[in-house]
Amino acid sequence: VDNLDRWVLGRCMRVLADRSTQGRPVKLFVSQGVVAVRDAGRSAWLRQQLETRHLRGDQLVLEFRIGDPLDAAAIGDLARFAEAMRPLGTLLSLSGANGSEAAREAIARIPAAFLKLSPQLLADSTPQARETLRSLVDTAHARGLRVIAPRVEDARSAAQLWTLGVDYIQGNFVQQAAAEMNYDFQAAAS
Repeated sequence: VDNLDRWVLGRCMRVLADRSTQGRPVKLFVSQGVVAVRDAGRSAWLRQQLETRHLRGDQLVLEFRIGDPLDAAAIGDLARFAEAMRPLGTLLSLSGANGSEAAREAIARIPAAFLKLSPQLLADSTPQARETLRSLVDTAHARGLRVIAPRVEDARSAAQLWTLGVDYIQGNFVQQAAAEMNYDFQAAAS
């Protein structure tokens, strides 16, 4: 898994470098496994890769899944890794947030910049799930995290999420998946 995570991260940095040379900078969210933060050389490797490619660390957001139960050691490892990334400007995103106690503990202890909600929580339309969602968004905002809702497929869902305070949406409602990153947000806003 760790070798795959390094390969994915390396590929993303090539995309960032290519886009930068074209004058079309972008910020990429890169999914990584929690095992990656236990690699003592990961932060030095990442620093070297960024320097070699003349990239800013803030062009990367490393995304770690917290939806599955994380033990206290994993939460501590992620918190230390986030601090090691701070001098590079690289941010963390916590994904799969479902309102569980483990997810709330991760939000409280890990200095992340983004929180991606669990698609299962978003799909649940019960009043209890909506209250959990509202509470989770409020908790994230209180900690300074921007909240992302994935798999948004229609305007009605997007409107409901905005009323709950979600900061960003992902999904086919915005644009269907494509090989090129050329969505014109300015044209879509007008």
